[in-house]
Amino acid sequence: MRPGIHEQLSSVTEAAACLLWGSVCPGCGQPAARLCRGCAQAWAHAAPRDVAGELGGGAPQGVAVWAATTYAEPWRECLVSFKERGAWWLAQPLGEVLALTIAHAAPALASGVYLVSVPSAPRAIRERGWDTTRGLARAAAVTLQGVGVQVGVGARLRHARGVRDQAGLGAQRRSQNLAGAFVAAGDWHGRRVVVVDDLVTTGASIREAVRALRAARASVLGCAALAATPRRSGG
Repeated sequence: MRPGIHEQLSSVTEAAACLLWGSVCPGCGQPAARLCRGCAQAWAHAAPRDVAGELGGGAPQGVAVWAATTYAEPWRECLVSFKERGAWWLAQPLGEVLALTIAHAAPALASGVYLVSVPSAPRAIRERGWDTTRGLARAAAVTLQGVGVQVGVGARLRHARGVRDQAGLGAQRRSQNLAGAFVAAGDWHGRRVVVVDDLVTTGASIREAVRALRAARASVLGCAALAATPRRSGG
């Protein structure tokens, strides 16, 4: 359906203001106050899928792993803008998409669960000024609570030791780098949890998060991420 005159004028006015002030869509770079209509629709139409079989290092034993979309444009630029360029306001729309993915990964949400985010590296938190993955978990929790789901955000997992930057490491090296790296504070006995992350590549981070939570006697229902990196052929 062709947009009406008021909608067209609104779009022109927004574009002019964005050109004047330099505001662009974090997904495609077009003039926009926040997400442009096309990128917003792309997120709104994300189709979560089971990606356990796509992870180079395999999924945690007995746990479903779902992602909202593939790590490609415009989703990739949105995530980079959110994490590295200070687009903190993206937490709400991204959190809504993550909430839908969580519902797929753990269908038994009605009984109440805790969302536990994969811990960001301490250096990344210092540089960004906040824990972006935990921010996504909080935004997803707000969305789920808004539709009557009993869900909370669990205490942080923390790093028990230093780790290397995962970028550039293969599946085996990623697993070795993170083996035994996370710890869950306290006793999680009887708590039902969903592990959440912004991006899954080989699955090393979520496998280690699941291991740490199970060591604290938590019951892990599933894992959910915003995006999954396409698996390269041969690896």
